[in-house]
Amino acid sequence: MSNPDAAGLRKRAEKKAAQSPEADGNLPPEAARLALHELRVYQIELEMQNEELCRAQAELRASQALYFDLYDLAPVGFVTVAENGLILEANLTLATLLGVARGELVSRLFSRFIPKEDVDSYYLFRNALFATGEPQTCELRMLKDDGTPFWAQLTATAAQDAEGKRVSRIALSDITERKFTDTCRDMSQSVLQILNGPGDDLRDVLRRVLSLLKEQTGFDAVGLRLQDGEDFPYFVQLGFSGAFLLKENALAERGPDGGVCRASDGKACLECTCGLVISGRTDPSHPFFTRGGSFWTGDSAPLLGLPPGQDPRYHPRNECILQGYASVALIPVRDKERIVGLLHLSSRRKGSLTLAAVKILEDFAAHIGEALTRRTGDARLNRSDEQFRTLAEIAPVGIYLCDPEGHCRYANPAWCDMAGLSAAEACGKDWAEGLHPEDREGVVANWNQMIDSRGTWGHEYRFRTREGKVTWVYGLATPQRDPSGKIVQYVGVNIDITERKRLEEVQIFMATIGSGPWREPFFNELARFLAQSLGMDFVCIDR
Repeated sequence: MSNPDAAGLRKRAEKKAAQSPEADGNLPPEAARLALHELRVYQIELEMQNEELCRAQAELRASQALYFDLYDLAPVGFVTVAENGLILEANLTLATLLGVARGELVSRLFSRFIPKEDVDSYYLFRNALFATGEPQTCELRMLKDDGTPFWAQLTATAAQDAEGKRVSRIALSDITERKFTDTCRDMSQSVLQILNGPGDDLRDVLRRVLSLLKEQTGFDAVGLRLQDGEDFPYFVQLGFSGAFLLKENALAERGPDGGVCRASDGKACLECTCGLVISGRTDPSHPFFTRGGSFWTGDSAPLLGLPPGQDPRYHPRNECILQGYASVALIPVRDKERIVGLLHLSSRRKGSLTLAAVKILEDFAAHIGEALTRRTGDARLNRSDEQFRTLAEIAPVGIYLCDPEGHCRYANPAWCDMAGLSAAEACGKDWAEGLHPEDREGVVANWNQMIDSRGTWGHEYRFRTREGKVTWVYGLATPQRDPSGKIVQYVGVNIDITERKRLEEVQIFMATIGSGPWREPFFNELARFLAQSLGMDFVCIDR
């Protein structure tokens, strides 16, 4: 009993034996009493040892339970891999990640779950671990047992097993979502550059956007539906087969007579899940739909077995599923609040989408919607500008545009003739530069009054060219303002009233002539002057 624990146990047993009821009363002879005492103490020792053993076993079970929680149910996968590449041990998290029963992982090659494109990266990572003995980290793609890929981060340390052989202990995390987020963030700038960059052909611009999206995300097919009349066919698409497009391009529901079926609001009924999303009739309480109005699934096959009463889709055609697309995302494209199209992404691999990924794709769809709004708006402005210039170039009246500081941005040929300037000379000139000196002060004062009153300006005044030619005009102008009320430009029209002014002067002069013997020869001379001035053969003055 040299062991301190055993000695202590002996003392506690003797104390307990002394307190036993059998220790009192008639005792047998001394030798028998001592033997009985020894037996009793030994028995108590055994009982106490058994209690200690039970307590130790309970603590061990608790420790094992804790180990199970910390190891088997950890948020990352743990695996021990032998130097020859075989899996020696793995936790439940890793088995779940790989889609394999835990017991079936042991003795399988770890590299079997790595695609061939990334196997070299794994071996470089493992060799560096054993060569340096230092912890190593790498990111590579891995494969579930059914072939579904995912991105993983591997952090490994070198160790030895019970026999002294080298092993690697690897912690494995699924980083698919983070990689997708990083990819989309890196891709966002390129997409915005394409959408905002040069290129008059909208179809070509959007095809480049979809090409980048398809390449970077790894989806098998991507498409963009845009409104065309009452339907939403694919405006651009990459990866969908001709047979698929033949069945899925049109969404408008047709009646027995071939006519378009309409809802109670008079709008065309759009079929299948695409039509449901475009119509804005998704239910965000259903797991297939997001609050942003998108539909998504990482495994479309179960949709085929949904009873009609439980299927949230409208007249589903199931063509995506029949074509083998397991992961599908349908994202609405909006012009502000109005849905104008749909972004469609499909992958034949299960689990290619997460809710977080769909929300990122919703941001992409928003960029596309903004670009469409801007480009269609610019196109309308360009068409309006083209029509304006066409009319202005042939108009018999002077038309000009000025910036907020009053510098000419555009002047048509008629205005340039009045001002005695070429189009190049007119551009950038102050609008009041060609005014007759005697009229300038009054015209400018009238112009400023128009700005203050937020009204339209109208005034008669004279232009005087560098050559001294004087042209009377009646000018009209109005400021154009942005939503905040700030003036962005002035639009003005000048009408040549020189001949009217001359006739008015003649009439005034004639009214002052009265009568007299010189009246007849004067009018004859005046008629000849007018005929010559007006380029006419004959002018008759009614006296």
